[in-house]
Amino acid sequence: IKVHSPGGEVLPLSVRGAGLPLSVTTSSKNKLEAEYVPVEVGAHHVHVVFDGQPVLGSPFTCNVYDVGRVVVTGIDGTHTVGTAVTFTVDASQAGEGTLELVVTTGKSSVRAEVAARSRGLYEVTFVPQEPIPHFVNITFNDEGIPHNPFQCLISPTQEIATAVARSPRREDTR
Repeated sequence: IKVHSPGGEVLPLSVRGAGLPLSVTTSSKNKLEAEYVPVEVGAHHVHVVFDGQPVLGSPFTCNVYDVGRVVVTGIDGTHTVGTAVTFTVDASQAGEGTLELVVTTGKSSVRAEVAARSRGLYEVTFVPQEPIPHFVNITFNDEGIPHNPFQCLISPTQEIATAVARSPRREDTR
């Protein structure tokens, strides 16, 4: 932020912070940079004051989020071809953001339905068509969440497993 006098010259500016440790550095003759590490998600209002008066545009708002607070449940275990896999993604404690999700087999994408259950809480369902591992890649504000991608193990359907066990070819190999 540059503060100018009515005559146009750049005036010195000082920054002070309350509540959080604030690091202020001079990056050039007429520029100060202030940096802090937020400890809470949500809207943070940054007040910049010069000579006791707020500068134009102050307070400035920045929205803080934490991808580490996105929680995925119900995706563990082995699932079956043709049977819906449903799991929950809870981003309600992660702050404001955009959640994106892609399910793939390594060869192709798999259609997934995402239903919002409440603010930041989503139920995801997909139906695997092949007995190969499926991968769920989840991002929040374009950042991968912890443990990404998630792997879903998919086994053949019970009918396929029974048919293979009774096939003439299988009996010929005994």
